[in-house]
Amino acid sequence: MLQTFIHVQPEKFEDPGRTIKWVGGFLQKYAGAWHVQWERKAVAGQYPRSWTTYQNDIKLRFENKEARDVAYSKMGKITYQGCIQDMFTRIQTFNGKAQITGAALKKFILERLPIKILDQMHVVDLTGKSDQEMIDIITNAGKTAERWEEARENLLIKPYATKD
Repeated sequence: MLQTFIHVQPEKFEDPGRTIKWVGGFLQKYAGAWHVQWERKAVAGQYPRSWTTYQNDIKLRFENKEARDVAYSKMGKITYQGCIQDMFTRIQTFNGKAQITGAALKKFILERLPIKILDQMHVVDLTGKSDQEMIDIITNAGKTAERWEEARENLLIKPYATKD
């Protein structure tokens, strides 16, 4: 929640020291004590007092590694089931914890796509695209493929007029 707030209002968090103190003010009990110790060591020069270092250290200390493994395992069971948006919703739900990015995320997604969506992407180069750009491109290709499939089914199901 705090990361979202910081991301939405970056002008209020240009000073890393101020940002770290602000976040530390929300931490309670053991996390609050950890924050105080972290600040002491940073001020003593044991490591940089930067927002990136702080984020990395707090994740390493408090992140539930088992939850990450469980989320990754559940992601591995995701398959395309007729709706690209549903597939991405399921992927993003688990990827919040699994945290797959870049080439690994691209490979993960592409391996799960049916040929009808891959055919829509035959001229698209995903090289150098951000994760979100890649997801947007694949979502558009998926929607197009799904519309084509729906149109094809409508033509096949359409009853022929007969004369009695």
